[in-house]
Parts: sequence; structure tokens; C-alpha cells
Amino acid sequence: MAIGFRDAVTAYTNGATSNAIVLPGSLQAGDYVLVFGALSSVSAGDQAIASSTGGTWAPLGPGSVDDTNLRTRVWAKVLEASDLGATITLSWTSAVKHSMGAVAYSGVDATSPIDGTPATAVEAGTDTTHDAPGVTPSGANRWVVDLVADRGAADTTITAPDGRTERAEQLGNSLGTTSLIIADSDGPVTGGVASGPSTYTFDQAQANAVGWSIALTPQPEPTFPHAPLDVRAELLIDGAWVETIDKALKRDPVTITRGRSNEASRPDPSKAKLSLRDQEGKWAGRNPRSPYFGLLGRNTPLRIRVGDAPPYAYMPGQFGHYISTPDTAALDITGDIDVRADVAPDSWRPSRRIILVSKYLTGSGINERSWFLQISADGTAVFAWSTNGTLAAVQTRTSTEPVPFTRRERGAVRATLDVNNGAGQHVVTFYTAATIDGPWTQLGDPVTTAGTTSIYAGTAALEIASVTGGTFFSDGGRQYHGRVYAAQVRNGIDGTTVGDPGIAGQTEGDTSWTGPDGLTWTAHGRARLLRPARGHFEVASWPPSWHVSGNDVHVQVQAAGIRRRLGQGAAPVQSPLRRSIPATAGVVAYWPMEDAGGGFASGLAGAPALRVTRNPTAVEYQADTDFVGSAALPRMGTSRLVGTVPAYTPPNPPGSVINAQSLMMLLHLPDSALGGTRQIASLSTTGTAARWDMWYSTSSGGTFGVTIYDNTGTQIVTATLVFSGSVQGRLLRVAFKIQETATDINATVEFTEQGRGIDSFEGSGQTAFGSWTIGSVRSVTIGDPADLGDTSIGHVTLYNLAASPFDLVDEFEGYAGEVASARMARLAAENEIPLVIVGELDDTVALGAQRTGALLELLDQAADADGGILHESRDELGLEYRTRASLYNQARTVTLDYTARGEVPPPLTPTEDDQATRNDVTATRDGGSSARVVREDGPLSVLPPEEGGVGIYDEEITLGVYSDEQLPGIASWRVHLGTWDEARYPTVVMWPHTASHLLDDMAALDVGDRFSVTNPPPWLPPEDIDQLMQGYTEVLKPWSWEITTNASPAGPWTVGVRDSSRRGTAGSELAAPVDADDTSWSVATTTGPLWTTDVAEFPFDLLVGGERVTVTAITGASSPQAFTVVRSANGISKSHNAGAPVQLAAPAIRAL
Repeated sequence: MAIGFRDAVTAYTNGATSNAIVLPGSLQAGDYVLVFGALSSVSAGDQAIASSTGGTWAPLGPGSVDDTNLRTRVWAKVLEASDLGATITLSWTSAVKHSMGAVAYSGVDATSPIDGTPATAVEAGTDTTHDAPGVTPSGANRWVVDLVADRGAADTTITAPDGRTERAEQLGNSLGTTSLIIADSDGPVTGGVASGPSTYTFDQAQANAVGWSIALTPQPEPTFPHAPLDVRAELLIDGAWVETIDKALKRDPVTITRGRSNEASRPDPSKAKLSLRDQEGKWAGRNPRSPYFGLLGRNTPLRIRVGDAPPYAYMPGQFGHYISTPDTAALDITGDIDVRADVAPDSWRPSRRIILVSKYLTGSGINERSWFLQISADGTAVFAWSTNGTLAAVQTRTSTEPVPFTRRERGAVRATLDVNNGAGQHVVTFYTAATIDGPWTQLGDPVTTAGTTSIYAGTAALEIASVTGGTFFSDGGRQYHGRVYAAQVRNGIDGTTVGDPGIAGQTEGDTSWTGPDGLTWTAHGRARLLRPARGHFEVASWPPSWHVSGNDVHVQVQAAGIRRRLGQGAAPVQSPLRRSIPATAGVVAYWPMEDAGGGFASGLAGAPALRVTRNPTAVEYQADTDFVGSAALPRMGTSRLVGTVPAYTPPNPPGSVINAQSLMMLLHLPDSALGGTRQIASLSTTGTAARWDMWYSTSSGGTFGVTIYDNTGTQIVTATLVFSGSVQGRLLRVAFKIQETATDINATVEFTEQGRGIDSFEGSGQTAFGSWTIGSVRSVTIGDPADLGDTSIGHVTLYNLAASPFDLVDEFEGYAGEVASARMARLAAENEIPLVIVGELDDTVALGAQRTGALLELLDQAADADGGILHESRDELGLEYRTRASLYNQARTVTLDYTARGEVPPPLTPTEDDQATRNDVTATRDGGSSARVVREDGPLSVLPPEEGGVGIYDEEITLGVYSDEQLPGIASWRVHLGTWDEARYPTVVMWPHTASHLLDDMAALDVGDRFSVTNPPPWLPPEDIDQLMQGYTEVLKPWSWEITTNASPAGPWTVGVRDSSRRGTAGSELAAPVDADDTSWSVATTTGPLWTTDVAEFPFDLLVGGERVTVTAITGASSPQAFTVVRSANGISKSHNAGAPVQLAAPAIRAL
């Protein structure tokens, strides 16, 4: 709400001990009133204020501000209804001359009416001009009020300067009198810019004058639900976001659906619906009258936001993805320093330490270590610096307490270094705050160390969320993963800000910008700026509708998330080798040989194909699927293939080697011997050593050999190469390397075997002495003059260098052993699909080899194996993965109170069904073995209902995990989830408009987050209703916002934590009956160890017959033991019979 001038009044007394004004009748409750008093003598005492209607008027600034014989003071108050028409009296002790005035403004913030501290100025000489000092408002829409008074001869005129509007003046009428003027800016001044000084002209030269300047803060604009919901629907048209919501039909809400419908299913594509008025045909992309003609169509990006939250930076958590600015002189701080970071990492207790901000560069021979701020695995903050740039001179200080933040909570961390505290010591102090704006709370004790210190200035860049150019130290750290909201580096404690990327002030998608520090900042790799939104979509259809009258023309916008497009008609992604080989160094010819028929195309753009020159029908295309890093490859039979190599310049490697080239391929010889000698490949060159053959021989049980011919066809050398065993039946990546020196030539065969890694490497070669040359390879021939039988060959690659079969070893192995998060991040990056991962990247399961499939299929397979949720990002048109581990032990995002009005609207209906029941699970590894886990006891066991179970609910799942050893744990976890004995609440409704105090929490709730309903009604169990949101639908209207969740119990995701969780005995029961008020119980252990008697282990809670009790002590070295309990921890207290089962209320659950 804008500030406005309301009214002003003044008064004068020529010699008295008091002066008074009556507040004008135009004033209203809520107005902000300033009262200014100017006393003609400091010896007359201080001024006191009183109102005829009572109430407290707050003094502003430092109190009295004097200039020799002039004393001034200012008070203020937000008027209440009882203040209207009041008489305001200022009084002092001795009768002297006095001027006073009051000025009132509407629209001033009642909570924080003054921006900063009032500024004051005292006259330095005798003249007719006196200054109001001015202030620097911290934000926009502030007004500045000036109050200036002088003492001396009676003034007859006072003139305000340009830019100030006079509101009132009071002129004295005799010698030694006081005069004053009240003026203001009559509108907002520029935030962050000094508003003065402003010079006021009095007609009499005076020696005594005082000026005040005060910045008024406007009332915040009313927000939802006291104002319409600020919904923004924007289309990305011609590279710019275009607002459409002003055309949205008020009768049709904006509806968004995200996530999955239940715990067992994969998420569906997100959906969005809204209606746009279109009387003029603006949103008809085929209408030439539209300003967007030709720019609208299928899959036009749409984003929906509520409000205008500033951007943040997302850091993917992998090397090379960070934000930085080059070193400058201003960043070369050697003395006191103040470093601040406002972040939301994937964990505040990371598996390995993470860097928040750094100016620190290491490497071979590089000693540019200045400083860094980090969070350690135990949650403590660490500030480290070097005094001379070397590792030996690095000083490390750790906070005495961990940061108070949990999981992915946003929080700000600050470290200050006082290099010399004046007592021959240096001090590091840590602080935390909710945001970088503070207020800051000291974290633990200052860390004080004897001796002064200094910081090495260095030349390292200033990096955010990284160190050493986007990498990390080799001593166990990991790259920061999560959000960054702000960061600052200050020269001096609370000193000048010299480093600040100003993330919140940038535009989403920016990769380079100038920060408020004047420096150029760059987002490297997939580090990116995102803006909070309710969802990003692609418009699937724009069907127009209209009334027969021609009125009410509108477009029903139907939009969907990116999963819809990725799931429609998607071709398989390229195999790991097919994607990677063309990008490797030295490739001059490449034939993947994954073709379905008709020959073998080159994997390089515009290069010749590998032609089938003999028996085309003998080729069995896509017959061998055993190589995990490739799509299916052909079996050769009696066919023969020839590929022409495009012209290239032969290499000139350093050292004694003159020429080195390599032919690489995948090779799978049949298990049974082919018999005799069979040629595998032949290279034709332009040199005097003109032909190089690699062949297979049955000698030594099956091995390789090489033969070299000159340009007349005469054999130069031939040899059977010696390896440790037969090469038959093995899945090999073979390198046929040819090399030339000044004195000889050499042919070598090296290979590695799939699934065996470095242990399988072998190499053997043959040398021929003489002045032979290689030149360049002209053609490659694959196949034997007779028959290669069931031999399969693929990914034939000619390198203009000495390649190794260890090159692209991860791709050759199909990335087997890659953890799920890394695979998903890699696949998304390779296919240019944005992906955000929520949770620690390391804490996901290891996967087997990447199979052939469409992108979304492969991503879903990785998510299924890990057990998390792959859905769509809110803040960009991309995907988001919630790791399974990120679902464990979550803090509540929203806590609703059923008894609080408006927090839990109907319906709140529990469902006792078997939708998720699974008590017999068999988990199978794709291409491997299986493991079965069965729940054989308990209420959801495989026992028949008449025996206390529910019967068999079996499930068989096949997952692409790395090893069979993972299967029992996976099957057990699935049974744990499927036999959790708790009612579901499939629908929980939230209304942010009726619970506005929870609006931010409700808005933050996303797929996979935990929320709870406390104080449930008495007809439901007394425990909190604890849920995970699997998906939701939200309906956005001008005056209402409804969120309807699809939920499942959060209980099974509360897992044990080492050294902090408890395990109960295997079986316990009451040894004697207890009444509803008994606090001494006898408990017998029927199975397993006795209960603890260690006093350090108390208290903890038990459940007995639905009553939760708190155990405060246990005695007894044998069963039964004596328990001392506090009853009714959950509001229930009742009698229990002997034999009633006793169990921990929250037993430790073993996570997967």
C-alpha cells in the first residue's frame, strides 16, 4: 500500500513550560504521526510527551539532539481509534520559547514504520541555510520526512528545497525564538540511494540549527487470502515468457496435477488446465491476425507460478558444475574476512564434506590456497585458510557445535576471521541464520587461537559450491549438491561486500551475468538458475470454444509435463559405446554395426558405410545381445565387409615412435573352435608395410595371430601370439595396434574381457626389423576368406593413435556398477533433459549394465531399482528424482492440526484396503538370480485370515541391480512396505486460504515430502496421522487455493539410525494385569534378550493395547522385570490383561 500525506499541525509558545496541539479531525486510526519539538534552551530540561487520551508515544533516534541553545526531539505513534482528536502536550521544567509540529501519514507499516535509524545533523556555522541530512532507504516505495528547526532571531519565511514538499512550518516571534519546518519527498524515493542532504533556507542567519531525516516504510501490499491469489501463467513465445493470466477466465480455475496416484505406480505426466479469453484470436496460432501467428503450437512451453519468487541456483553435485568469478584485486583479502552462504544442500550431515564458498586452487605444483568455508559430515562448519598458499600453511578451525538445520532445510552459514583481536590472538566465529538477511545467531563458542595470522591473497577464482575449478580435494570430500540462494564475501567483519553473485536478482536461465559486486559471474556445466514455480508444462492442445452468439470465445489450454512427450514413440537411446566413441580423440573411421539390416552405416557424419562385399544374406543382423555396452551386433558367417577410410594425416607422436594407429572392435568368437586359421580383420595402408592382418588360430586352444605384408604382397612377418588362455567364447574388446619406428614395425593385439576389468587385460605383439612405413590406413576389411561362423563383431573403430582397450571401459561394461543417481544424471545430460536429484547422489543402489531402451524407460528402470520417485520438476521443464534414501526420516514439511479451524477441511477418511499389500516378494536381477522374502507372521502375513493373517499377496519384480547380493535386501524392503499395518489416508485436503499461517509450508510440499495431521478426532486412533505425499491436484482460483493430496503412510520410511535408534526384545508381554492408573508394571520377556536397565537409555515409549506409555526406569536381572511408566502418552489410559504384548512404540527399522 502506498504512503500518503494525511495532515499536519503546529503550535508555538513564547515562554511557558508546556506546548500543545490537537490532532486534526482528518486523521484516522492506523495513521502514523510524527511529533517534533524545538526548545529554545537546553537548560530548561528535557521534553516529555503526554496525550489527553493516554497511550505511549515512542521517542525516535538518539533522544534529544542539541545545538548549543537549541534542543530538539521527535516522537511517533501509530494511531488507535482512542487517539483520534487527542491533545498532545510537550512539557519541560523552565519557562522558555518552544515550537512544535505534528505530521500524519497513511499507508505506513504499523509493525516497522521506520526504515533504519533516523539521521540527524547539527549546524556548523552561522548562516541562513540548514540541512536535513537525508537517509538511504533499504528498499522501494519509502518516503523521506525532513524536520528542521533553528533558534535565534524571528524567521519570517522558510523555503524547502526542490524535491521536498512543505507540510507545515512554525515561525517564532521574538529574539531567541525557535522556528521549524516539516517537509517530505511527496512520493517514493529510490531504494539504496542517499536521499540527501536537503538544504532549507531561513530568512534569518542563525548559529543554532538541527535537522532530522526519517524514512517511512510502506505497509506491505495485502497478500493472499486478503488479496487475490497472484497466479501467473506464462507461455514461452519466441524465447520470452509472455503473461497470459490476465486473459484467464475467472469462472475456470487453473488446475494442476502432479506425481503418482498411489505408492505402487510410476508417476503420470503432470497436467495443467486453464481457460484463456480469446475474442480477438490472440491464442490461435494459425490465425494470421494473432501477434503470435506461427509461434504457437503443440508443445509450446507453459509455466504456472504463484507470486514472483526470485531465482536460486541448482548445483547438480558433480565435478565441473559450479558458479565462479575470476580473481580480482578486491577479492585478495589478507586481513579480517566475513564469508556467508545461504543454501539448501541435499543434507546438512553429508556423507562427505562439502564446500560452500572458496577461493582455493590446488594441483600439481599449484599453491594458490587462500580460504574455504565447508560443512563437514558431522554438520559442523569449518573455515580454513593458508598464510602462504601452501598446504603446509593451511589453518583449519571447526565450529564447536553442528549447524541446527535438518536434511534439505534452507539455512545460512557465516564464518568470520579476526586475524588480530588486539590480544595477540586470532579468532574464528561461526553464525547461522534462516537466510543471508539474518539476524545471525552465534554457532557455539568463538574459536580463539594464540598468535596473529593472515590470509594468502592468491590468484584463485571465487567459487560458489565448489573448489579448485569445479573439482574437489582428493581427501574424501564431494561436490556440493542442492540449492544456493545467496553468497557473500566481505572485506572485514561486517565490512564492504566484495564478492556477491546476486543470484536472486538475475534471470532464470542466465549462464553469465554481472553481480551487484560489479564482477562477471559464470554458471559452469549444468549449474543453472531456476525460478520457483508450481509446474512447467508443454501445451498439448489449444481447442477454441465459443457461444453461438459469437461471445464468450475462449481457449481451453491442455498442457502436460515432459514425461508425456518422452513416453510417446521414443526411439531407444544410443548404446554407451555408440554414443561415446565418435567423441573420443583420434577417431578417423567408425562403424557401430548395430544396424537392423541393409549394411552397416558409419557412425561419423558423411563417412562411407561398411559395405557387405560377399554373401550379404549370410549376415545375421542384431543376433548377439551379449555385449552390455552395445546394442545387438551381427554374426558374420561367410560374409565379408570392407570400409573405406576417409583421408587423414598420419600421426606424428612424440618420442621414438614415428607412427601409431589402432583398430578397435568388439569380438565374440563362438565357444566351439572354428578350425584352422580365420582372418578377423585386415588393414590396407599407404606405406611400404601395406597390409596388416589379425587372425584367429586354434593353436594353444584358441588365440590370435598377426601377419604383415609389403606393398608387393610379400610376407614381412607372421606370428601366433601367446596369451594365457583361449579367446573362444569370451566377450572381448580388442585393440589391433600397428606401430612404426625408425628401425622396426610392430603389430600388437590387446584385449579386455567384459565383466572382468583390469584382471582380464592381455597383450602380445610381433616386431619386424627394417625401414618399413605405415603411412595411413586406406581401408578396413572384416571377415575371413572362408567363414567366421557365429563370430560376432561390432564397433569397428580406426584411431589415428595408439588406443587401448581400457579406453571407454565404463561404456564397454555398460556402466555396470554405476549408482542409480549417476546413471540418471548421465542419461539426462546426454539427452539434454534437465534433471534435478533430491537426496545424496552417493546414497543410491548400484545398477547392472545399461540395457537398450528409450530414455524414459531407462530412467524409470533406474528409479525402480533404487526405490525412489521419478517425477517432474516444478521449476523447469524437466525431471526430478527423489532418491529412496531422501524419503527416510524426513522432517515434516507441513504440520496440520485437526482441531485448528481451517487447517484440515473434509474429507479426512482412512482407508483399510489391500492396494499396497505385498507379503511374498520375489526379486530377480535382470540377467541374474533371484531372492524371495515372505512375511510369515503378523496381521498382514501370508497366514490365512482365520489364523491371523490375510493370505498370500505375492509379487515378482525384475530389477537392473548390479549383483545378486542386493536382492534379499530389496525383497525384504518391499515386504516391509507391503505389510505396514496402518490405515491409508488416500486423500488429505489443504486450503491455504483458510490456513494462511501455513501457506508457505503448504506451497512447499512436493512429491515425496512428509506431512502430518495432529490431534485427530476421537473416533480415530490417537497418534498423529503421518503421511508421505505421493502426488496431488491443486486448484488455483482468485480467492481460494485447494491442494488435494494422494498420500501413503510415512511410518515405514522412519528407519533406524546408528547410535540413536532402539531395538526391542523379540517378544515381551505383561506378566500381570494392570489397571488404568498403575505406573509399576511387571513385564516378561518371552523371546530374545532382556530389556535394558541402563539409566542412560531412559526414557523411551512402549505400546500396549493401543496405549502409549513412557518408560522411565527398569529393574531386574531376570524375567519378569519391573517397569516404571508414565501413562497415557497418546491420551489413552486403560486396563490391560496379563499376556498383553509389549513392544517399542518406535522400533528401529533397517533401511535398504
